[in-house]
Amino acid sequence: MALWCMSDQRPDTEPSPALRWFRLAEEDLIAARVLLRDGSAALRIAGFLAQQAAEKALKAGLFAANAAVPKIHGLSQLHASYPPAATPDIDHDDLDILDPWVIDGRYAADLPDLGAIEADELLAAAQRVIDQVRHLLR
Repeated sequence: MALWCMSDQRPDTEPSPALRWFRLAEEDLIAARVLLRDGSAALRIAGFLAQQAAEKALKAGLFAANAAVPKIHGLSQLHASYPPAATPDIDHDDLDILDPWVIDGRYAADLPDLGAIEADELLAAAQRVIDQVRHLLR
């Protein structure tokens, strides 16, 4: 996983909205990995962060494509917002397993506990979304 760093931008300029959102996506995924590895916090938080990473990456891609960025959380809806020529090649199964965690990760009273294997699958799905959006930022 390659992180963007401040040296990617000239010191006298602010990063573009696309780059700022993409950096936030990568940071959320890193935090989710730390939680998964550490094991001291509920893994549902890692699920929430994985969903957030994918959401922020999709929004970064929309900024990069000069498209409108809707203020929504639904990953499939965000993916459908891309102009046809700039749509990242993302597996809808990845979006489907991540989508519920925007709410369920925060309000998990009705959810079973998330196990390490399931959490790892969510993180892998978020990584695939990030990897596909990364192509739009180059």
